Amino acid sequence: IVGSYAKDNQPGIYRIQLDTKTAAVSSLTALATTVNPSYLTLSADKQTVFAVNETNKGGISVFNWQKDHSVLLPVSLLTELGDNPCYISLSPDGTTLAIANYSSGDIRLFKIEGANTQDTILREFASHQSQGQGLHERQEAPHMHWVDWSPDGKFIYSVDLGLDEVKVYELDGETLLPAKVAFKLQAGDGPRHMIFSEKQGLAYLVSELSNDVVVLKQDTDSGLLTELQRLSSLPADFADKSQVAAIKLSPAQDFLYVSNRGLNSIAVYAIDAQGLLTYLQDQSTGGNWPRDFVISKDGEFLLVANQLSSEITVLKRDNKSGLLSSTDSKITLSQPTYISQL
Repeated sequence: IVGSYAKDNQPGIYRIQLDTKTAAVSSLTALATTVNPSYLTLSADKQTVFAVNETNKGGISVFNWQKDHSVLLPVSLLTELGDNPCYISLSPDGTTLAIANYSSGDIRLFKIEGANTQDTILREFASHQSQGQGLHERQEAPHMHWVDWSPDGKFIYSVDLGLDEVKVYELDGETLLPAKVAFKLQAGDGPRHMIFSEKQGLAYLVSELSNDVVVLKQDTDSGLLTELQRLSSLPADFADKSQVAAIKLSPAQDFLYVSNRGLNSIAVYAIDAQGLLTYLQDQSTGGNWPRDFVISKDGEFLLVANQLSSEITVLKRDNKSGLLSSTDSKITLSQPTYISQL
């Protein structure tokens, strides 16, 4: 399933099919028409799709599958939820939804209610507005770029590109307790996304402005994070402009992958027994501006959403070495920004 930047009355959410024998991608199908569904999250049973509408006034669109799974049917729509929501996530227990608003610098939490998936409604119950600014020209204000739960559901984390901070929160019932700074990055890092490894008990963070990857250890009592390692997502001899985007773990959580927009590549890292990283490879995506990517469940392929070249490209992946190689397989799709396996 693919999310994209879509204009009014244009399809924004699509489905494609991957042939795991030939690497061919085909069967492009428009699933739903909604404005700028730039990031999606799916319920555990994959029957409900939640999409941000990344616009100045912000929104969330909720969809369920038609019986034959040919299209997504709109269930509910919330509007005026903050400026340019760019990330949406679901709590591990499936009861709560969170969004990160990039331009207004806040997060918002919603309870998922309804007797069944056919009448799913969202009720906003908590929010946090960040305050301040950083040193970089793009850090004139807070810019929340990511929000999600720790794997055990105890903590909620947000990543603030504008303030160079990871914040941590706890819920007391439906009360969001005051935010704490879980980790303060270097000035001008511009953190973007973070991912937890349940296997290693660590978190991995990428910074859009510095193009660094940071390995973090979580204190499971306080939720605070401590830096263990920092390394670049770019080759040492690369001097042009590039911006990190997505970060993903392999299915076995033994390799880490990061997309570079500008260099237009995927950086590959091996993860050792302690969770630390070794840089292995920089592989071209074969497209322009890889905003997001997904690794197939069998680990054999990596599909890249190249936003500016408007295409999904397919890379072959070796499960043992973690290394990537190019294929000729791709499919055209207008400004893809999110991709996930159904």
